[in-house]
Amino acid sequence: MKITRLTTPAAALVVSMLLASCSFGTESSANRLGDDRRIEVGGPDDGISRPVEPIIVYLIRGDEVVSRPRLSLSPINPQSIIDSLASGLSEFELANDLRSSLSISPLVIENARLNSDVAEISVSSTFLDLAGSEQRLLLAQVVLSLFKNLNISSVRVLSDDVDVAVPGASGEVLERPLLVSDYSSLIGSLT
Repeated sequence: MKITRLTTPAAALVVSMLLASCSFGTESSANRLGDDRRIEVGGPDDGISRPVEPIIVYLIRGDEVVSRPRLSLSPINPQSIIDSLASGLSEFELANDLRSSLSISPLVIENARLNSDVAEISVSSTFLDLAGSEQRLLLAQVVLSLFKNLNISSVRVLSDDVDVAVPGASGEVLERPLLVSDYSSLIGSLT
């Protein structure tokens, strides 16, 4: 087992670098990753380590989203998926014109949590100020990434603990919890 010691502030940087350095082929590499990947967080003497797990996230390319393998600190939860989307892009992703709305503006989502089988994301006023087309792509990548990695029934978008009306794939206003079907028409491929 390979263990690397990091200070707490450096943990996010290392995860970002780890994710950015991973060059996966077009096939999913989730089954090829070993269970022995761990990153130590905290100081050199506190011995705190957390495993890294493979996940699938959706990144934006043009007016669609495409799936990509990533690594995330374990355990996988809504916040770890959001953190992965905000962590930056690999050379492969950059070369294929992929982007993440969350790596450009990571403060758009203040937090993400699980409430029973519903993922809840709290958005900031920055999200509310985005153009509708950018909100649509950001939500597509977040909603599809959450559904791909968690056993959830829906995603609620909240601002100050109040549900927010958001655009669906075609720009229609959705005033209910979000589903995969709300954004599945935006799924594309890298080929």
